[in-house]
Order: sequence, then C-alpha cells, then structure tokens
Amino acid sequence: MKGAVTSEAIGFILVILTLITFFMVILPKYLSTIIELFSKTSAESVARQLAGFITISGSAPYKIDIEYLPSRDVSYSFTIKNRNIIIKPEFKVSYAENVSSTQPFAVDLAEYEQEGVNHFFINKKFDGESLYDFKAKKEE
Repeated sequence: MKGAVTSEAIGFILVILTLITFFMVILPKYLSTIIELFSKTSAESVARQLAGFITISGSAPYKIDIEYLPSRDVSYSFTIKNRNIIIKPEFKVSYAENVSSTQPFAVDLAEYEQEGVNHFFINKKFDGESLYDFKAKKEE
C-alpha cells in the first residue's frame, strides 16, 4: 500500500518531536537556571556586590543598613584589608577550591576576617564622623 503510515513511522516521528522539544525548550531552561546560580554565587560577583555596597554606604548622608545574602547554599570566607575585600567561596569540589576574587572599595573599614558565612551586613552611622560596621554570619 502506497502512502500507508506504519506504527514504526509514527513512533519514530514521536521520538523525534520529543527530542526536539527537549533540546529546544526544557534543556535551555535548566541550563539557564544552573548558569544563573553559578553567576550569582561566584566569588567575583559576591566581591563586586559587597565592594559596591560598602562604597555606596559611604555616600549615605546619615545612616544606612545594607543586608546581602547571595545564597543560602554557598558559604564564603572573606578578608577586609587595605580598602580591599577578598572573597573565597567554600565549595566542596576540588577544582573550585582556589577560586577567589579581590575588589577595591572607597571607604575606610577596620581589618576584618571571617570564614563560613553567607549573610553580610553593612551599617553606617553618622554622628559628627562616619562610623562603619561590617558583620557577617552563617544563614541556614
């Protein structure tokens, strides 16, 4: 019979349509989610955000309180020294252990170092002079 469609042909067409749907719709959605997670929790991104927040706090006229929680799943160790912040994520994978980022900021903060944190607090009060307080803790 000419033009007769067999069940094998219909099955093959359904498999092809399923694969096209997977590669065109579902896979890109999962990949973008994974890439977004890594970009938000990377050492460079967190260091840039914190350095920017610290610098912005310097331009506040009287009082400012800033909280920053990049991720509940990733902890960081950080050092504040000589108007620089050094961020190092504490990943459990060996290829990412030595990844760190250093970013400058524009205000004077006391030297400070802490490990295993993911929730950052920047406080500034003005009482004749600017008083800065930088704290961090582990948020579960």
